[in-house]
Amino acid sequence: MLYAKYGSVFRELRTQKKFSLSMLELLSGVSKATISQFENGKSLVSFDKLESLLECMNLTILDYSLLINNGIPEYFIIQFQEITAAFFRQDKARLEEIYYKNLEFEEETTYLIALSAKATFTSLTCEEVKEVEELLSTSPLWGLYEFYVLIHTIDQISVDLVWKLIQNFFKESYMDGYLKHLREYRALLINVLIKAIPIFIERGDMKKSKYTLDKISSLFQESDLTSKVFWHLLNGCYTYRFENKECGQRAIDECLSWMKEIGATKLSKVASARIEALKEKIN
Repeated sequence: MLYAKYGSVFRELRTQKKFSLSMLELLSGVSKATISQFENGKSLVSFDKLESLLECMNLTILDYSLLINNGIPEYFIIQFQEITAAFFRQDKARLEEIYYKNLEFEEETTYLIALSAKATFTSLTCEEVKEVEELLSTSPLWGLYEFYVLIHTIDQISVDLVWKLIQNFFKESYMDGYLKHLREYRALLINVLIKAIPIFIERGDMKKSKYTLDKISSLFQESDLTSKVFWHLLNGCYTYRFENKECGQRAIDECLSWMKEIGATKLSKVASARIEALKEKIN
């Protein structure tokens, strides 16, 4: 089961803390049956119930989520990183190879990796989109695995879901802990926001576009040079769409020129193609 990791980590913590199911039921009000099904990977619990259960054991969501993230198999991380690299090389053959390779395992976790690869070079079927959206909308909290899937499929899932997720990212209390303790998380969150902005701009949604641009700038650190360039590039797209096309185009050209000057040719090509597709839809 895809969510077996959530239950197994929780059971491990409960055992370490020497809490019985009966004791947790008494303290939290969550039934033993619900906790048992969660621990055995048969069902999920809501975020509120999960937080309450952990508090009863003097644990935080951050304690729990760090274990979840550190437990991601190295294979998954490597596969997602290879998808990213192949996408920027525009290497469709490699993306197809990753897609078919992960289908062969016939496991839910690798199946979502396969769909992540497929989404970068062709359209997902309606059923596949539904399966991705189910993963992204039912997780009790966000780990690195879920973020990698979102990054690679964001252009094909519901825009309403994308917006809902972005809002939730900045509402959940455990997210601040992620930013402090997981460097990968901050980079992935910035990546999600960068990919979401063109979607909102295409739909002509000024409010969502501006909100997301502002959130990106709040996450920057001094070393985030590439992300800052993309932020300026997207600001140019925002200006082009909502304020002044001439000024916006000038800002876009300056950013693309800078990418070429520093030798980021592949990055520049991917960005140029995305911007041209954006302009075709809004003109």
